[in-house]
Amino acid sequence: MKIFMGYKLVSPMKPVIINYKHTTFDNVLDTGCGVGNLVWGFVNIGIPVEGIGVSKDTINRSSTEARSLLKVGDITILDYSDNRFDLVNCSETLEHIPERVFLNIIRSLHRVKSMVNFKHLSLAREEHKIRFNTY
Repeated sequence: MKIFMGYKLVSPMKPVIINYKHTTFDNVLDTGCGVGNLVWGFVNIGIPVEGIGVSKDTINRSSTEARSLLKVGDITILDYSDNRFDLVNCSETLEHIPERVFLNIIRSLHRVKSMVNFKHLSLAREEHKIRFNTY
């Protein structure tokens, strides 16, 4: 197991990467990418990927290799063309965003994905104790 930024690589997202190891995607978008653990996991199995996150500081803490694949952006208004990505991942992200913008975010994510529906779209709000995952 590789160590990345002091973490075991893509743990706890390792099952996500294993699910896609034998899948062919032209491109993947990881929203709420953090330091790029999931992005780097996809890179390591040969899947083209980009990550977008809200925090420049967090992206700056990523490895040099992953940082070139990450950018700061707003997932409510994604700056990508329609159907740009085969897979859009939005895990462990929406619970940090005000509920009033959830629908706009889901519309934005749906707009940029092409043939594969969202995987691992999660919403874990402490006050609601709700979690949605699709596999």
